Amino acid sequence: MDGDCADIRKICNLKDEYKFNLMVDEAHSYGVYGYGIAYNEKLVDKIDFLVIPLGKAGASVGAYVICDEIYKNYLINKSKKFIYSTALPPVNNLWNLFILENMINFQNRIEKFQELVTFSLSTLKKLNLKTKSTSHIISIIIGDNLNTVTLSNNLKELGYLAYAIKEPTVPKDTARLRISLTADMKKEDIEKFFKTLKAEMKKIGVI
Repeated sequence: MDGDCADIRKICNLKDEYKFNLMVDEAHSYGVYGYGIAYNEKLVDKIDFLVIPLGKAGASVGAYVICDEIYKNYLINKSKKFIYSTALPPVNNLWNLFILENMINFQNRIEKFQELVTFSLSTLKKLNLKTKSTSHIISIIIGDNLNTVTLSNNLKELGYLAYAIKEPTVPKDTARLRISLTADMKKEDIEKFFKTLKAEMKKIGVI
């Protein structure tokens, strides 16, 4: 929920030392970082279960798991959620394959998106709006549920969707606005939003 990224390399080094199985879920990094952070860091072979959900940047449904053959056979024969779920429609399988095979062609779009992420985090810093985020998922911690919902509703009235994430989804006193960037956004619109956000936060007395 913070929009930060686990240090996968450090965890893999710990795995070498303490001999545990490691599962990494790349739901929010597949597509946004090309084939994902594990692939970019050349760590795929060190991860026992690399899960690639396809419903985010992949704009589809389903997921796939990269694992050893023995684990693959176990999941096929023992995983009830897999066994008793409905198979994906053929059109989704074709789309998923298309995205996988053509990821390299999206590199310019990926780089542009990462530029927007860097710009957004820099803008937040200039405006003294604190976030733990290092990615395209930006959480602005407000504190209590009421103020967070109020702020979300006020922004909606101004034409912005910034969803309130409340307790008990997050720990007490860490209710937050969760903001997600997309590659089609413009820098001037992002800057305008964050300035509006700061003004609305001042209005309700949370800064």
